[in-house]
Amino acid sequence: MSGTFEAAREILKKFWGYDDFRPAQKPILESILSGQDTLALLPTGGGKSLCYQVPGLVSGKTTLVISPIIALMTDQTERLQKLGIPAVALHSGLSPHRLEFELEKVAAGYYAFVYVAPERLLSPSFQAAIQASPPGLVAVDEAHCISQWGYDFRPVYLNISVVREWWPQVQMAAFTATATPVVRQDIITRLGMRRPQVLLTSFQRPNLIYAVVPSEDKRSKMLELLRFTRRSAIVYARNRRRTFELSQFFQQHGLSATFYHAGLPADVREKHQELWLSGQVRVMVATNAFGMGIDKPDVQLVLHADVPDSPEAYFQEAGRAGRDGRKAYALLIQGPADAAELETSFDHAFPSQHNIRLVFEHLGKILGLQPGMASGATLALDLQEIAQSAALPLAQVVGALKILEKEGYLIFNDEGYQPAQILFRVPYRSVYDFMVGQPEFQPVIEAILRSYPGIFEEYKTCRFAEIARRSGLPMTVVEQKIRDLAERGFLEYLPATDAPRITFLRPYCFAKDLQFTQEVYGFLKNNARLRLRAMLDYLGNNRLCRARQLLGYFGETDVSDCGDCDVCRRSETFFFSNTDLQNAARVLEAALKPGEAHTPQVILAALRCAVNKRNLEMLRHLVEQGVLKKTENEKLALSTKRPV
Repeated sequence: MSGTFEAAREILKKFWGYDDFRPAQKPILESILSGQDTLALLPTGGGKSLCYQVPGLVSGKTTLVISPIIALMTDQTERLQKLGIPAVALHSGLSPHRLEFELEKVAAGYYAFVYVAPERLLSPSFQAAIQASPPGLVAVDEAHCISQWGYDFRPVYLNISVVREWWPQVQMAAFTATATPVVRQDIITRLGMRRPQVLLTSFQRPNLIYAVVPSEDKRSKMLELLRFTRRSAIVYARNRRRTFELSQFFQQHGLSATFYHAGLPADVREKHQELWLSGQVRVMVATNAFGMGIDKPDVQLVLHADVPDSPEAYFQEAGRAGRDGRKAYALLIQGPADAAELETSFDHAFPSQHNIRLVFEHLGKILGLQPGMASGATLALDLQEIAQSAALPLAQVVGALKILEKEGYLIFNDEGYQPAQILFRVPYRSVYDFMVGQPEFQPVIEAILRSYPGIFEEYKTCRFAEIARRSGLPMTVVEQKIRDLAERGFLEYLPATDAPRITFLRPYCFAKDLQFTQEVYGFLKNNARLRLRAMLDYLGNNRLCRARQLLGYFGETDVSDCGDCDVCRRSETFFFSNTDLQNAARVLEAALKPGEAHTPQVILAALRCAVNKRNLEMLRHLVEQGVLKKTENEKLALSTKRPV
């Protein structure tokens, strides 16, 4: 690939509206534009997608993007499509007819960006399509997944090596937000990168304060911390049920909150996300499904209600705070039972081989499978039914399926709701003639045509409410008409589903014939145990600065103490309570006249406080609370607002 940086800036301005790239993006773009293989480490929120999207558009060729997360692929393609850039995501959730339809367009070179999961690379039909229109750049997202040392190693990522066999000279760019030094080298080796430029952005975030906050009453502590801050916040919880319960708890105590997890219908997820992004709701309570591709700069607080199972996961989620450069907090709430819960979660993630075979056996019984069947088939699952049939906890069923995925038997997709999709299968003239001859279908067909430009060329998400509004018909009638059109062969209709799905990569076999490799079941379990131990050490280490602990884990050792975390402050109170701030506000209201500007020293004198770092910080919080305001000459004046 070759292209000028000025051409890249022009594309950035044309499609994204930005005048220039971020400082951390520039060396990555320069490396890719110069034609070098590139391994880039960018912290969460660093804008890595632009680092391959812009060069891809500069080249004028197809960019093949390999990603392990369906939700992230679909999110990226939808964003590109809204910008008028042709992009597609090929994943296991597509029907055979739609996949065939999209592959024809890939072969014709229609798409600028083709997103695929790594297992798709071994599909003969995909190989034929992509080799008919070879890419100019192969971008590997979440590249740590290819490393056996990585926290989310996926054996199917090893399929990426076939790219070098197809196109020995193709340029490759790999991206990750979290990789230790050994993982970086493993990525380079397994991808067969040629003299790559390795670009490391420091993970140090001076404006982000890390802390472990012990509490026997996590809900009350989180409520106190959320009331202490005023800007947007994220609360991460381990499971879906807990996201709903916590959001309800916060609402009952006067905070605006909503929740998010992959099991919600797409329109509900989008609504909740938009409420939070727009600032109509301040607190988002979510599982780790939330945050990928979300760029909200003013998050002041990220709370972890439950302890993540690895430093990588914690660092990535915590890094969603403070992207605007203002002071922000990443606080992990530690309860007395957390260590035991982590151990239980670990056991569920790596169930015994006996229990994995048990899950596989009952899965086959429920689906009515016999040995030799189902290779390549995508089937919906009722996880609860499998758990009841096998008499195992639901978490162990999920853990068993994920191990079977890593062993290469299947692909497990539990990313939740897939909306209904529609596509006209016949030319416009045929649809028009049918509409004239069958006038009872006219309102629905006209509403579809007005709502979905391009519906003859690509699948569109079917929103029944919009079609009903445009046609003036009830939604039940609209849905039935669409089903009728599908039965008559005019329309391809893919109903919505919220069931988890598996795609068999091999023919189904007897459970006793399952083979477990030492690399997957033994090596990965041991690595996961080491990461769990590192997370527990982080919780228990009250001697070393929190930022230094995290950065040291990722290989950054030349780092000074942050001076702000709970360890650095030691005996000092980490936060000022609402009572502290309210008392200070009452003293200042009695001692100062509104609007009169004073130096911080004068303000502290009125409070009878010494001039030190902690008390200057208290003044900053009083500004955030609206008790004080800054004046043009950087002095402080009493505001007419009152703290909440």
